[in-house]
Amino acid sequence: MFEKLRTMKTENKMMLISAACGILAAIAGYASIAMKENEIRELSRPVKIILAAKYIAANSQVTREMLKEGELPAKFVSPAVARDFNDIKGYIAIAPFVENEPLMINKLSKKAEQLSSNVPTGLRAIALPVDEVSGCGYMIKPGDVVDVLLTYEKTMDKKPYTVTSTILQCALVIAVGAGFDGDDTKKYSSVTLAVSPQEAQLLAFAGEKGRFTLLLRPAGETDRGKTGDMTFENMIKMSNDAENMPARQEIKMDKDGDGVVRKRETGGE
Repeated sequence: MFEKLRTMKTENKMMLISAACGILAAIAGYASIAMKENEIRELSRPVKIILAAKYIAANSQVTREMLKEGELPAKFVSPAVARDFNDIKGYIAIAPFVENEPLMINKLSKKAEQLSSNVPTGLRAIALPVDEVSGCGYMIKPGDVVDVLLTYEKTMDKKPYTVTSTILQCALVIAVGAGFDGDDTKKYSSVTLAVSPQEAQLLAFAGEKGRFTLLLRPAGETDRGKTGDMTFENMIKMSNDAENMPARQEIKMDKDGDGVVRKRETGGE
C-alpha cells in the first residue's frame, strides 16, 4: 500500500489525503453532535421532585398532606431540591412555600421538636390560653401574625367596669398547642407567640388579670394603629353613632369562594 502511495501522482495523493481528512472531520462532527444531543436529552429529562401541595407557612412542620410529587427538567433541578418525601418528613419550614413551589432543603430545618429553634433571636416564646372563640375558631396557624386583646375588670369611682384593650399588636405565632404543623383538624388550647422580653412580661401579668382574645391579621399587614379601651358605655355610643364610625371593607364571596373586596362608605351593619 505504501509502495502504491509512493508511485501515485502528487495531485492524487492530495486528493486522497483531503478525502481522508474530510471523512475524519465528518466522523468527529457526528460524534460531537451526538454528544450534544445526549447532553440536551439528559438536561431535558424529567426528574421527580417534591412540591408544596398548598401554602406552607414559615415555622410549620412539614407533613405528607402538605406535599405532592411533580416533575421538572433536570437542568432546573439543583441538589437542594427535595426528591423524596422521607428525606424531609417532620422538617420545619424556615421560610414560607407557595403552592406548587419545589421544596428546597436549604429552606427547611431538622429541628422539628425544638421550640427554641423557632424563636427568632432576641425574642422570647410565651404561650397564651385560647379556646375556639378566642383563638379564631382554631384557624390560627404557625407563621400567622396576631393582635392580642385583654378583657378585664376595672374599678372606677368604686364601680366595677368590664374593659377590653388592645395590649399587643403584630405578634408572630410560632406554635399552636404542642406542635408546629398547624393541622387543620386539630384543636388546641394554647397559642405560642414570639415577643420581646418586655412584651412577655406584659402578657404574663395581663394573663393574671383577664381573658385573652387573639385577632388574626391579613398576610403581610404590619400597621400598628392606635385603639382606645372599649367599655359598655363606649360600645353603646359607637353603635348609636354608626354613621361616624371609620369606614371598613366589606367582603363579598363569589361562587368559587374567592373574596372580592370593595370599599364601604360607612361603617354600618
